[in-house]
Amino acid sequence: MNDDASQATRDAPDGRGALRPRARLLRTLGNDLISSDKVALIELVKNSYDADATTVLIRFEGPLESGEGRIEVWDDGHGMDVPTLQRSWLDIATDTKRRKPKSDGGRRVLGEKGIGRLAAARLGDELLLVTRKADAREINLLIDWSQFDQEDAYLDEIEVAWEISDPDIFSEDEYLES
Repeated sequence: MNDDASQATRDAPDGRGALRPRARLLRTLGNDLISSDKVALIELVKNSYDADATTVLIRFEGPLESGEGRIEVWDDGHGMDVPTLQRSWLDIATDTKRRKPKSDGGRRVLGEKGIGRLAAARLGDELLLVTRKADAREINLLIDWSQFDQEDAYLDEIEVAWEISDPDIFSEDEYLES
């Protein structure tokens, strides 16, 4: 340590502080912990598996270039209600799956670090998450990942919002025909 830094440390008053992550941390983690777009897509399928999905449909609408196209991942998993969305999905690095290593259907869960949702941030600039429990209303959560690129924003300053609506009910055959 140089003399100036050493002097500043000795003269600093006692105190406390907290780590405060910048909003861009989510994008950094997504890009660093999820090594490729293929791995990101696999993470999303793993989330479907952990939700006891028996069917996962992936649809690519191209061109898959920045600002164009989209990737849709649909599954028939158990879905989420608002409390689950708040305490599990929005809680980055949650230990929910570590504390509960079996799914509701008895499967050994594949996710463990609570970072799978960051896969969506790697794949695109926006995420529309549509989910619901059986016989419940639908939750539509829209995240604009570019908000997390702001240099001067902190993670706790970025709000995400969702809407609750009646679900659109369709069959797998209708989806495959579209």
